[in-house]
Amino acid sequence: RLDYRFNSSHNVYGRYLALVLVVVTTALLYVRDRRPFWLLAGTILVLWIGLAQTFSQSSFIALLGGLAVLAALRWSWRWTLAAVGVGVIGAVLVVMLAGGKGFDLDRLNLETSGRSNLVSGGAELFSERPLWGYGSGSFQQAYRERRSEKKAPVTISHTEPITVAAEQGAIGLAAYAALLVVAIWTLAAGIWARESGRDPTVLDAARAAVLATFVALLVHTLAYAGFIEDPITWVLLAVGASLAAQRAGAVRDP
Repeated sequence: RLDYRFNSSHNVYGRYLALVLVVVTTALLYVRDRRPFWLLAGTILVLWIGLAQTFSQSSFIALLGGLAVLAALRWSWRWTLAAVGVGVIGAVLVVMLAGGKGFDLDRLNLETSGRSNLVSGGAELFSERPLWGYGSGSFQQAYRERRSEKKAPVTISHTEPITVAAEQGAIGLAAYAALLVVAIWTLAAGIWARESGRDPTVLDAARAAVLATFVALLVHTLAYAGFIEDPITWVLLAVGASLAAQRAGAVRDP
C-alpha cells in the first residue's frame, strides 16, 4: 500500500512538472530577446532535474507528446509525425525484444506495475457490459470480483479510455470521444486560422502552449488516468476557449 501511494504521488508530481515544462518550452520557442531566452533555458533545466527524479515513465511520455505538438506547430507537422512514428515503432521493438526473450506478457505486466493486466481486465469488463458498463466509480469493485488476480499490484484503472469503457460502456466512450474532438478542435481553431507568413504574436504562443499542454495531459491520462477529475483539464479548456474567441488582430505585440 505504501509502494502504491509512492507511485501515485510521484506520477502526479511528474505530470504537473511535465505540463509546466511544456508551457515554459513554448515561451522559449517564441521569445526573441536573448536574456529571457537564457532565463527560460535555466528554468527548463531546473524543472527537468525535478522531473528526472520522479522516475515517472508516463510523465516523460507526456512531455514528449507536448513537445511533439510544439514541433509540429513551430516547424513541420510532417517531419514531426514521421519522428513520432519512428519513436513509437522503436519503443515497441524495445519492449518486445529487450532481454532477448521476445514478447512476454508477464514481464510486460511486471515492468508496467500491473497496468497490462488492468487493460486486459478492463477490456473484459467492457465486453461483459458493452453498452452502459458497470457504473461510475465501479472499476475497482468490478475488477476484483471478476478477475482472479487478487494480489495485483494495483486495483484501479490507470488508463482513462479503459476506465470509461468499463464504467460507462459505449455510451460513455462516445461522450468521451466527443469531448476530446471538440476540445482539441476548439484549442486549435485559432492556430489553424492564422495567416501564413505572419509573425507569431503573444496570442499565437499562448494558443500553442494551451494546445500542447492539453495534449501532454491527455497522453499522461492514457498511462495514469485522471482526466475528467483533474482540475487542470478544465482550466486548460477554459483558457483555450477564451483564447479561441480572441480576434486574430487583437494582440499585435510579438
